[in-house]
Amino acid sequence: IHSYLRPGGRLVAQFAGGRSPFALVSRAIPHRIARPILGRIQGRTPESVFPAEYDHCSYSGLARLLDGAWAGYSIEPLYVGYGYVRFSRVLRALYMGFEEWACRSARRNLAVHYRLVAQA
Repeated sequence: IHSYLRPGGRLVAQFAGGRSPFALVSRAIPHRIARPILGRIQGRTPESVFPAEYDHCSYSGLARLLDGAWAGYSIEPLYVGYGYVRFSRVLRALYMGFEEWACRSARRNLAVHYRLVAQA
């Protein structure tokens, strides 16, 4: 992507976190089983569920890729996975406790998503 930008150009992107609880579950469950489960609990169509690779999708992984290659960058960890457990009060409560802990203790590699702004 860097080579497509003009000098001084800016990339704004959002990535799924590869070490979030949802990513870990996604890796553990075969895709053929995950499609109907996500369809049922999240109301998604089977076509909208795809296998995720999560290549370098952690705070430290993204920082390693960007260091030295870009003029500047910022990575914002987003702890916003509530929607994934909307179907269960118990899971919502447990997840919100986890999210609060991860955010307050700066466990940036456990974020559900990352917002990236980088300048070429």
